[in-house]
Amino acid sequence: MDEITTVVWDWNGTLLDDVELCMESINRLLREHRLPQLDHERYQRVFQFPIIEYYRKAGFDLEAEPFEVLAHEYMAYYQPRSIQCALQEGTQQVLRLFQHTGLRQVLLSASRLDLLKEQRAHFPIEDRFDQVLGISDVYAHAKAALAKRFVAQSGQPADTILFVGD
Repeated sequence: MDEITTVVWDWNGTLLDDVELCMESINRLLREHRLPQLDHERYQRVFQFPIIEYYRKAGFDLEAEPFEVLAHEYMAYYQPRSIQCALQEGTQQVLRLFQHTGLRQVLLSASRLDLLKEQRAHFPIEDRFDQVLGISDVYAHAKAALAKRFVAQSGQPADTILFVGD
């Protein structure tokens, strides 16, 4: 194995401590549709990518209520509240340490790029990342493809890139 040269960080739940807000946001949608709420255990059991499958497992009938509509409702509630979330403990110190050791750091998220940048701007970490990668919509379906494209375009051997997060 070659030496690690690049760390690719996941944002939601890894660097940004937003799990409670994510649960609150999905439960709000579930309540509005008169569906059972998710507790922590069930949330962890049903959460997955692509997010459309998560919505199905959470109980939504996507024939009756299109995923695209639900995703926009979720984001309308989640995004303005997300800037109140904290970073995970130790995030700033680890990012600073990795930057000082010369590692290239990339932020990769299934979030829409403009919303991701809006969230990140609330923390003193903007200069820690060499690149920020997000998607072009709110459907969170292309994260794995985004990661694969990054590896292919990076010109680095895959075993020199460390992915942290889901």
